[in-house]
Amino acid sequence: MDDHILATCRSKDLKPAILCDLDGVVWLSHDPIPGSVEAIAALRAAGHRVLFVTNNSYSLIASQEHTLAKIGVPSVGDVLSSSG
Repeated sequence: MDDHILATCRSKDLKPAILCDLDGVVWLSHDPIPGSVEAIAALRAAGHRVLFVTNNSYSLIASQEHTLAKIGVPSVGDVLSSSG
């Protein structure tokens, strides 16, 4: 592996992030699963970065961010999609 890549991977500036699926973990049919919003808030309050992942191909990331905001979870720039 390239020495630069290894140095970057070992950087003290890197912090772990928690990846959280949306469907079936944060919500079901865009209704929050009991305790999910509070758990995300607690993780963030403890200093963890929480990123949201989805393989939902029929909804734009901006739409996912909007839905998260509606349930009380600010997430602009924190939603990742593995589809399309």
